[in-house]
Amino acid sequence: MKQPTVSVVIPVYNGARFVSGIVDCLDGQTMKAFEAVFVNDGSTDGTKDVLDSLTQEHHSFSIKVIHQKNGGVSAARNAGLNASIGDFICFIDVDDAISSDYLETLYQTLQASDVRIAVGNITRNRQDLQPAEAEVREYSSVEFLREFLYRGIRFSVCACMFSAECFRESGLRFPEGFRYSEDVYLLWQLFALENRIAEVNRTLYYYYDNPTSAMNSGLDLKRMDAILLMKRLESILAESSPEFSPEFDRYAVARHHWSILWQAALRLPKYKMFREYCSHFEMKAELKKLLDYPEKRISLSSALYTVSPRLYYYLLRLYMRLKK
Repeated sequence: MKQPTVSVVIPVYNGARFVSGIVDCLDGQTMKAFEAVFVNDGSTDGTKDVLDSLTQEHHSFSIKVIHQKNGGVSAARNAGLNASIGDFICFIDVDDAISSDYLETLYQTLQASDVRIAVGNITRNRQDLQPAEAEVREYSSVEFLREFLYRGIRFSVCACMFSAECFRESGLRFPEGFRYSEDVYLLWQLFALENRIAEVNRTLYYYYDNPTSAMNSGLDLKRMDAILLMKRLESILAESSPEFSPEFDRYAVARHHWSILWQAALRLPKYKMFREYCSHFEMKAELKKLLDYPEKRISLSSALYTVSPRLYYYLLRLYMRLKK
């Protein structure tokens, strides 16, 4: 049996109703030499039977199914990564969707640019997944780290293709036991280790805003995970990317505080609840670091919060209502 060129790792937790949709996306890929590694992360909704039935069906790609006790998305991705045999690796979430040339575009970009990581763009509008000419730009590691720091919202581990050597040489895996930013934590390290990275300036991946996902669950202090992981990265990047490290130290942790603050203001219906939640974080001290951040929305809102958290809370909620 010919070894697949690409391995696609797909973690599944109680996602039985989404499996057929992602399988349709995979069947429709213009690239055919790949394997899909489904990892059932202790599901209780019939996912096991749905995935097992896939191995009895005929598809245009090979299928591997792994069942394990529930360990979280990082544990599932790591299990799939360890079981993959392709020369290149992608990660896809079962409830999302990909363009028909997702794999081929990223693979051809890697080959043409002679790099080990290719990155596409993500969207929340599925209509954006239309094949089109793609402009490819190559970055040095430091250039791309700056892109990730200042404009990283458009990047995701699920819109990337990696040479399997990136993982074999570094031994890097997703950090287990965290609910937030575990994928971002891994991306920072992988990007810092490469000499060059290629970006495909085209939308290849549709992110489904699942109301039951961790990001859309109620606000809790587990969001501190993102802060802890970013702080852990400071010493790692100081070694792997000393030229970029001072910028990361200044903005990365602060930028995550800003994101948590923004979500808290929109989700907590009373100012008293907002104030109590924010008291668990070093909001004012961190947001002061963002007063010269290049994105005006972030710098101006950070300035507003440092002057008056109450005014920030009410103005942001008013702004979002008017925006609708």
